[in-house]
Amino acid sequence: MVHSPNDAELIERFNGGDDDAFRVLYERYRDWVYQLAWRLTGAREEALDVVAEVFTYLAAKRGALYLSGRMTTLLYPVTRHEAIRANKRRRRIGKLGLVEIQRSREEDGGPRDLAALAEAMDSLTEDHREIILLRFVHEMDLADIAGSLELPVGTVKSRLHHAIRRLREHPAAGGYFQEPGD
Repeated sequence: MVHSPNDAELIERFNGGDDDAFRVLYERYRDWVYQLAWRLTGAREEALDVVAEVFTYLAAKRGALYLSGRMTTLLYPVTRHEAIRANKRRRRIGKLGLVEIQRSREEDGGPRDLAALAEAMDSLTEDHREIILLRFVHEMDLADIAGSLELPVGTVKSRLHHAIRRLREHPAAGGYFQEPGD
């Protein structure tokens, strides 16, 4: 029977210079990183870039990489950080998201002014903008958002509520987030 090394053993071997140990870690976790990155970015190309950045970061830590828990616990914050950077490169978290929101509102007969929507979205905090995009663009449910951001569901609900309220009150939102019948 062949012994399959655990993650801690692989990291120890990698820190000692074993490139094959890093390859095994990569093969073991690349799909997990990709899935998380895709959920956070909503785009295949950005998710692939995030995977490359995450494993490049880990490779640069050779000799100093330390595993105090599960490998996914080590990978999550790195993946989230790289996904946020990818989103910022794509438009400070969301031109694509704005286009998607606009497209869905146009289909509903809603307003069509993308510049006004961008102005309203720019008025939100980074946390609120991220929640709006995860919920309405990436169509994630509250539990998935909470899991992705490592927040309680109540915090996600609160941020979503405040973000929508702020957008409804913003004059440039032009009705994008109005309740039916408003």
